[in-house]
Amino acid sequence: MRTLKEGDTIQVSPVAKARTDESGHFEMRLAEPSKLKRYASALGVVNFEIRAISGAYYAAFSFSSELDALNGARMQRADLVGLNLVSLPANDAVLNLEGSRMGPINKTQICGETLVANYGTRAVAIGQTYTAGAGRTGSLTYTSGSSSTLGVGLSMTGVYGSYSASGSISLSSTTTVSFAGGTGGRLYKTYYVYGKYAQWCYPIGGSYDPSDIYAYKVRASSFAGGSAVSVTSAPPANYCVALANGSTLTKSSTTAGTFSSGAKLIADIGIDLSVRTGYTSSTKVAFTNSSGSSKNLCGVSGYPGGTPGFISLL
Repeated sequence: MRTLKEGDTIQVSPVAKARTDESGHFEMRLAEPSKLKRYASALGVVNFEIRAISGAYYAAFSFSSELDALNGARMQRADLVGLNLVSLPANDAVLNLEGSRMGPINKTQICGETLVANYGTRAVAIGQTYTAGAGRTGSLTYTSGSSSTLGVGLSMTGVYGSYSASGSISLSSTTTVSFAGGTGGRLYKTYYVYGKYAQWCYPIGGSYDPSDIYAYKVRASSFAGGSAVSVTSAPPANYCVALANGSTLTKSSTTAGTFSSGAKLIADIGIDLSVRTGYTSSTKVAFTNSSGSSKNLCGVSGYPGGTPGFISLL
């Protein structure tokens, strides 16, 4: 998708199909999971999108999964029972979409997406540190191959103010960004490219026409690099341990907190999109205490050695 220019189209590949039970639960079985390797990132992650259709109602939800986690056979998404079905515009595209669910996968319809607007680069929040005074610093390293979970916006019409959150995708950095240590509240950002994509389907034997569009989504397509740092406030961190003078703690495991408005797109679509970056061997956050005395190192959702979310050195 990173190579698309405005007006270019790309075909999407159906991999599974299912109907829900009366409670909305479902299980999708992958017919040939080995073929998904061609869609996997260097980290072995595949981005999926569930598209739910019921009459003139539609919902979509994007998510990512490691190939190994699919167990080679099936993926169960019972947690998606809360999909928000929204009425589609009354047009021929909707009728074609509704008809497509009656046939086998990839037998009655050709479906794809068109890049209709390139929003360029957006600063994306990838981490934060907070230190309370002199002699206490925080820093972050976003190494090449670091993966971020980036929110997706969905709209039935594509007009400003009509978008809502619709899951997320996973993309990885292709260069290393190292942020120097600093004091106070620091929000670390790098840049990803975002675009608006029209979703469409048309019957096999036909051809693509703009009237086949039934919905729009906004998502990131590629990593752009670069860095930015802004000021942020202290998080409510209450799970504390001591960090002795002269010590450094580096966190390189578990998931960091989620920035609900980590990707600023409100000027383009009316909402901001979420971002989450984990503390991994590729993404590391570090705190150093050189204040001359022991200080408290505190996590928001747990102790620093466990699953702390964001961390502060107080």
